[in-house]
Amino acid sequence: MSAAAQALQEALFATLSTDGPLVTLLGGPKVYDGAPRNAEAPYVHLGEVTARDWSTGTETGAEIAFAIVVWSREAGRSEAHAIADRVLALLHDSSLTLSGYRLVNLRHLATETTRNDRPEGRRAVARFRAVVEVA
Repeated sequence: MSAAAQALQEALFATLSTDGPLVTLLGGPKVYDGAPRNAEAPYVHLGEVTARDWSTGTETGAEIAFAIVVWSREAGRSEAHAIADRVLALLHDSSLTLSGYRLVNLRHLATETTRNDRPEGRRAVARFRAVVEVA
């Protein structure tokens, strides 16, 4: 299951980091697998992942729950929402190509915004569910 999650993570990173409108919203190529300690907002990073066996009698697969985290520099929600909306447009019901796996579906579940742990800014956490099977 960790190989399936890794394949999904690579496809997510490639999709997000090469999208022109998202890069523009971020003010540059600021999509991270693990954000640098002093990363300047706004930026996006790949959040936590949980992978579970989703195999059937005939197919080997995994259900993968994951988060994409948006860090905003603005105290209001508009910047965080604009970036999160672009992420949703790119990922919800998408047909990403995964190395060694086939994406069965990818769905947005929920997005939550909160104040971040810095003096200013917001954080938006977009949660998704993906089902993949061995290609």
